[in-house]
Amino acid sequence: MGYKVIKLKNIYNNLGEVETKKILKEFKCELNRDVEYFLHEKAIEFSKQGIAETFIVMSQYKRKEVIVGYFSTTNKAINIKKMNLSATKKKRILKFAKYDKEYKTYSVALPLIG
Repeated sequence: MGYKVIKLKNIYNNLGEVETKKILKEFKCELNRDVEYFLHEKAIEFSKQGIAETFIVMSQYKRKEVIVGYFSTTNKAINIKKMNLSATKKKRILKFAKYDKEYKTYSVALPLIG
């Protein structure tokens, strides 16, 4: 018994959006309805728009494949004020960040996993 991770995009490209929504509706999360809501109502649209990529985690239960979880990835920008950094840290951060002279901040894009 193991798990497999499948891109949501691959599921709806292969099965179509209507069938994919039926499969996603089987997922329940009694402890956090927001988690359930995102998968049921937002994940496909976010994937289509390139906002976030969702991965479905599946496993066997009573000889049937079921969704046991999911995670989504996206990029998020953060801003770091110049005054909060030492000279050494400024040099390091410039490898990955863009400096905004007007706001005196460094903007860094980071991966976000939810």
